[in-house]
Amino acid sequence: MRFPIALSLALLAVPLCAQTWRLPAVDSVSISRNAPNVFTDNRLRAYNNPGGTSKDVVGLYKFDLSAIPDNVVITGMRLTLAMESGFNSPYSGPVVDLLHSTDDAWTRGTATAASGAPGAVVCASQSGFVHPRHVFTINLSAWTWANDLLDDRLTLVIDNVNPAYSYVYFYGHTGAPVGPNAQLEVDVTPTCGTLIPFGQGGLDTRGARMTMTASGCAGINQTLSVGAALGTGNLAQIVLWLGASTTGYGGLNLPFDLGVIGMPGSRLYTGMDVYLGAVPNLNGRGTLPLVIPNNATLSGATVHFQTAAFDPGATPLGWLTSNGLTVVLR
Repeated sequence: MRFPIALSLALLAVPLCAQTWRLPAVDSVSISRNAPNVFTDNRLRAYNNPGGTSKDVVGLYKFDLSAIPDNVVITGMRLTLAMESGFNSPYSGPVVDLLHSTDDAWTRGTATAASGAPGAVVCASQSGFVHPRHVFTINLSAWTWANDLLDDRLTLVIDNVNPAYSYVYFYGHTGAPVGPNAQLEVDVTPTCGTLIPFGQGGLDTRGARMTMTASGCAGINQTLSVGAALGTGNLAQIVLWLGASTTGYGGLNLPFDLGVIGMPGSRLYTGMDVYLGAVPNLNGRGTLPLVIPNNATLSGATVHFQTAAFDPGATPLGWLTSNGLTVVLR
């Protein structure tokens, strides 16, 4: 018998868990691209002076992305920089590009001109700078961000592209002059896995069929809540387990008809390899939150869930089982 399509669609429509990460800069420095100058103060420069010794000075900001899971989809990104007012900044109409840099190995103490090598422009032609801060809204399509998530580091560069003498200064991550640190906001949506319900559960004492329920996100470092529904108001104890196989368990071929042990209408659909515990039952329905480890090797793994309830009178044994639920992690 096919699983009821309405419930199948409800289970598969698991909401995505949007989240915004707010990350301070962990390093910053100003360097000149065409002179061996590194400015180790906390004034981050987007500076151009065609007649000067340091003709083109750029500011580098580094961010630690290790808190963000590698498998998320980035849906938005903004860099907020606090403006520094030294030397009448901003001066003479600077126009600033925000660039991505593939060099994440630099520090304020080791940066060289090569650390600020031009990269992809991720926010172009910013002007009209007004104190106290400026927000760069990053064009996500200008760069592929997967490698930054994998290596847990991201470098962004401010570059004044006005060819005339002009500049704007911002504060870096620490030091003098003292000012607010940069902040990178990253909006993400987890890459959630697939939920596949199968089979059917037994009937409880209210004539309702016991069914698996799920909500959340089957993705790495996310929370997937798994449980079951009984008839409204049925407060029977629900238990949940995880299995590695839907074809065999302990010498039994699956699915196994549990009618032979006094549970007519119920089947064992997956092995009982890991007992996950009792599921809180609120008016006949409940879920147990399961945190999926932040481990990239789990992507693509398949696990199976099933529940049972102790509902005296539903079967001679007093127990009945739900359908099964296969989860493919992402």
